[in-house]
Amino acid sequence: MIHAARRWAFWSLAGVLVSWPLVLLVLRHYGVSGGLLGPAVTIRELQAYGTFVAGLVGLFVVWATLRRTQAMEDRARALEAQVRLTEQGQITERFTRAVGQLGATDDQGNPRLEIRLGGIYSLERIAKDSEADHWTVMEILTAYVRENARWRPDADAGAEACADGNAGEGEREEGLPVKTFPPGVDVQAILDVIGRRRWRDSEPAEVHLGETDLRGADFRDADF
Repeated sequence: MIHAARRWAFWSLAGVLVSWPLVLLVLRHYGVSGGLLGPAVTIRELQAYGTFVAGLVGLFVVWATLRRTQAMEDRARALEAQVRLTEQGQITERFTRAVGQLGATDDQGNPRLEIRLGGIYSLERIAKDSEADHWTVMEILTAYVRENARWRPDADAGAEACADGNAGEGEREEGLPVKTFPPGVDVQAILDVIGRRRWRDSEPAEVHLGETDLRGADFRDADF
């Protein structure tokens, strides 16, 4: 309402300023007011004044158009910034929830794999949608693998025991390879996510999976 009143007042003032000299010239042309307005003007002078006024109006229209365009661009930039801020807030919320799911356990402290898998795939989606958050997601996922598939000192001893035929279930027959057990479903899911990550070329370093026991993991079609 206030902006509309201001626009009306502005255009009214502009109309008076432009039309008042023209009114004076018309009055002079027809000799109104007993010559008080000076000698009558010619048609050519009126045409020249009309051209001058038209030029002023044209300049004003150009100026008003530029101001309007600038205002629209400013609103568009403000809207874009608001959209980016909203998207970033949504990503932050999704990120926080997904990270929390990685440590989900039941009442007995056992991992709830269905919830952890949900968190893993949510982080993968964030890494695909946001290049800025990609490396952070990769660091979190690799840290999860290092923690949950950590190489244990007795792992070598277990493998040697299998090779000697003294490992019970892991015993092998002559000429057959030692039986190894794949990592958990959650760890394998992370390996799959890392192997198909999107922003590989922009990563500041190589993914860190050192000191992990990944024997038996499926690395088919994985690009590390």
